[in-house]
Amino acid sequence: MGRGNGRGGGKKKGDMDNLKQELELDVHKVTVDEIINRFKTNISNGLTTSQAEANLAQYGANELTPPPTTPEWIKFCQCLFSGFAMLLWLGAILCYIAYGIQASAYEEPPDDN
Repeated sequence: MGRGNGRGGGKKKGDMDNLKQELELDVHKVTVDEIINRFKTNISNGLTTSQAEANLAQYGANELTPPPTTPEWIKFCQCLFSGFAMLLWLGAILCYIAYGIQASAYEEPPDDN
């Protein structure tokens, strides 16, 4: 549904609104006989091959899509530039500036900075 259907981008918003709607399932509430009639199956034999192929063509494969993942380099940058890390970066820059000032003021700057 929405992936690789070859249509233009005009219907994407409608598809997203359709996907965001809550899906109402009642198969856990109804009787077994009603489920057998609804899905046109047999309790002892299951679906026929033609029914299974038709369902596969109509509904697609019964598989979950993986959740979106964040690339590793973005995770690294998030750790590198988070709140506390930025304080550490600021402290390092201030120490470097202070050492530069001290090195330009003295011939032999102390090594404790």
